[in-house]
Amino acid sequence: FGLAAAVLNHPAVPGRRRRPWWRSRGALLPVSCRARGVGGRGAASATQGPGTDMAQTGKLSEQTFSLRELTSRCCDLANRAGELIRDVSDRAASGGSTSDLGLVDKGADAGTFDPQTVADRRAQRCIVEGLRAVYGNELRIVGEEGELGSDQAADAALADQHLLDENWPEESDVQLSASELCVWIDPLDGTKEFVEGKYEYVSTLVGITCAGRPVAGVISEPYFSQAEDLRGRVLWGCCLLPRSAGGGVHVLGDVQWTRPARPPGRCVAIVSRSRSTGAVADALLRLSEPGSDGATGPLVTDVLRAGGAGHKVTRVVDGTCDLWLFPRPGTSRWDTCAAEAMLEASGGLLRDGSGCRVSYDPDGEMGNVAGVLAGADSTVVEKAALVCATLDALRDADGAPLSRSWFEEVLGISRGAVEGFAADTNSCVRGKHSTVTRVELRYSQAALPTLPAGLPSSVMLKRVVPSDLDPRSTKTWLRDIASYRAEINFARLWAGFLGERGVRLPQVYHVVSEGVEGIDEEMVAGGESEEGRQRVLACRFLTVMEDFRPDAFRQEFELGRPDLEAALQLAARMHGNTAEESTVRRAEEELLAEGCYWALSKRDQAELEALPKVWLDLAFELAREEEALFLQMRVRELGRRLQSVSRVVDEALRKSRELRCLVHGDFKTANIFFEKATGEAVPIDFQWAGVNLGVQDVAYLLLSSASLEELEEGGNIESLLAAYQAEREAVVVASSGSAEATRSASSEDLLRKTFKLACLDYARVVFGYQLRGRDAAWIRTGAQNLGRCTHNRSIPHFLGFVRFIAALLDEWEATGDLSGKSGTMPGYSSVWVSAA
Repeated sequence: FGLAAAVLNHPAVPGRRRRPWWRSRGALLPVSCRARGVGGRGAASATQGPGTDMAQTGKLSEQTFSLRELTSRCCDLANRAGELIRDVSDRAASGGSTSDLGLVDKGADAGTFDPQTVADRRAQRCIVEGLRAVYGNELRIVGEEGELGSDQAADAALADQHLLDENWPEESDVQLSASELCVWIDPLDGTKEFVEGKYEYVSTLVGITCAGRPVAGVISEPYFSQAEDLRGRVLWGCCLLPRSAGGGVHVLGDVQWTRPARPPGRCVAIVSRSRSTGAVADALLRLSEPGSDGATGPLVTDVLRAGGAGHKVTRVVDGTCDLWLFPRPGTSRWDTCAAEAMLEASGGLLRDGSGCRVSYDPDGEMGNVAGVLAGADSTVVEKAALVCATLDALRDADGAPLSRSWFEEVLGISRGAVEGFAADTNSCVRGKHSTVTRVELRYSQAALPTLPAGLPSSVMLKRVVPSDLDPRSTKTWLRDIASYRAEINFARLWAGFLGERGVRLPQVYHVVSEGVEGIDEEMVAGGESEEGRQRVLACRFLTVMEDFRPDAFRQEFELGRPDLEAALQLAARMHGNTAEESTVRRAEEELLAEGCYWALSKRDQAELEALPKVWLDLAFELAREEEALFLQMRVRELGRRLQSVSRVVDEALRKSRELRCLVHGDFKTANIFFEKATGEAVPIDFQWAGVNLGVQDVAYLLLSSASLEELEEGGNIESLLAAYQAEREAVVVASSGSAEATRSASSEDLLRKTFKLACLDYARVVFGYQLRGRDAAWIRTGAQNLGRCTHNRSIPHFLGFVRFIAALLDEWEATGDLSGKSGTMPGYSSVWVSAA
């Protein structure tokens, strides 16, 4: 839970990678550079803006187009495209053969049927050539069917620029920059339904964007029945103006039409007739549950199934339905652009499946890979997005969506006690190793008197399913799964044991561990194998645990003296209560036989071999931060020096068996919460828990998390070690029931010496792995990243860490050993001085 919990309490804004347009299904129509201007009213022209003196600027002002006239022409062309579409279907019907449809399959992948007909091609030529006849190549166009050429000039029609005059006064016109305008065309949406003769699902979609945001849209329904002898309807809308000035949604030719308001409490969801399984079905299930409306009722009250993305979103635009639900890939920008402008014009909203705005960049992503939510009003979309954004996270170990009854069973309470549950994107972290989500719970007021006291208002859900995570090598997966198994076993077998002995740990409500039988460290060491891959795919892990909410707990980016003492007290209690040999043997069997992720045996040996070069590269990048330090040969050779002692250090640590106990294995500030009321430390994330030296937890804590002030002088470090040692020995005395165990100078000397060894051991993985290929800029960008250790997000910490490790190596090379005597501990600002 460590990094995930840190992110949840210190949220950051994630970025997204965009796919180049040429990897998408649609093609971008070519644009020439100021090819030509066309005369006449509303034509493209180069005019001076207010107060612009071309003689002074020496360049032409920005070319602009009338949005009113562009929208009117799009209405006319979309209507004419509908006539062409009907003509093709009528000819096919009269001929009795679908061969008249000119059907081709555009599907790029095997098994993917993506039909295109002569109606698609003729409709797109009609719209594109009609726009080019007026605007030339000054207007950028994105069409689903790509560049078709203009070999059928008969399809191109002169477009009427006055169709909207009754609804949109000329004085309310808007002039928009030609360079920022783009028209998005889906000439025939619902081609599969068109081929099947289900014409009611067919539409033509034309959207207009400015600077990537929809501003106007046109939807033509060629087969919409208005009267027995009248087929077709065109809806249009503009979201830049109020309805009285030409904004809102309108039906072409019907000035009286107005979009009906959503009846209170109603939410009719429209979903795909052919693609309503998976995420769509899961979302419908959740949104039909009581409490999904934000109160006590369901959000979705009825469901309509239909074909054609354009048809479904049009039913929301015209008020027939209230929510188009499609939280999965399968639509494109040209499917949604027109409708988004029209919905915003009438108080509705269109967003992606996680509730984020869709960007219409003609050079960017064409597919709506995050899905689509379109609603009659913003409330509907926001509530739907709250569910859809975390559909992948709120699942059980086998992938089934979570329900109220599932939480009731996990918490051991009666049916009907949980009234609702929710999580949002800020409460969900999808990491490399797991998905961690904070889930808010709401209980039935009627059931509260019968429920046990202390029920959580929220829980943390951690889910690890290899098939849902980023791929990695089988060997890496097997190693990681061994650590997940350790975390589950810690919750099952050790949390109660330690809790009874005064170690504050998270309360665990539910754990699942499936498919881990037979996965041990011997298999991990075996490397790649088909057996290993199959075992990986069979594994499932799930943990439901106490949520450390920000109102009661805090985390710190670095730890000062009081917090360090609290964390060391926690570590001492855990170490002291597990120091008996029998307890150590049990931990070896149930957790990791060797805890701590940086242990030499767990690392790739190539990492150690490359350490000298990796350090030289790092030193070259960081040298300008403190030139005098990096000019020293002892520092330039730090990687080689550390490599030469690494195996000896590892062997020395292994011989210190009297200090063995159960260790946390990743004991840093990102994995520690502090109770606001008491200051007590509470650890999380036990996937590297196992047997090792307790002092390795201590060394890792101080080097990764302590404030610079506490590390500057060796005396401060020694006093912290003494506080840890005193608490640990007190715990050992209390747990053994004997007062014979007392502090001694020899035990303190051993602790200080072993601490130095543990610091050198940890430095190997910092310089050889954590900072491999990094530079000063990378360190600085991590300043607010709690998941990073202090030396990886603070230049002063990094430089102090280098001085400290160099001083330890100086002592080793000068004496052949490390002293445990008091007063020999270097600090981040000091150098080694011989104890003699």
